[in-house]
Amino acid sequence: MEKTLKVRKSSELYRKINALKLTPAAREQALATLEIAENYASKAVWLFGKIRQIGAAAPAGRVAVGAKLKHQ
Repeated sequence: MEKTLKVRKSSELYRKINALKLTPAAREQALATLEIAENYASKAVWLFGKIRQIGAAAPAGRVAVGAKLKHQ
């Protein structure tokens, strides 16, 4: 079957989509949906990395949100 979309990388999911014997339109839609899911996943990984960087850069003596302050 001829590929209708250029995919970034080959994976088991792409092979399974190809094995389904879908119509060209349905195959294109399935591959587009997979591309969207991969995009969301990569953005989530990027976001979690940024959150980790912010956490590592925060001063150690700061009080966490929701923590009770001790009266001096």
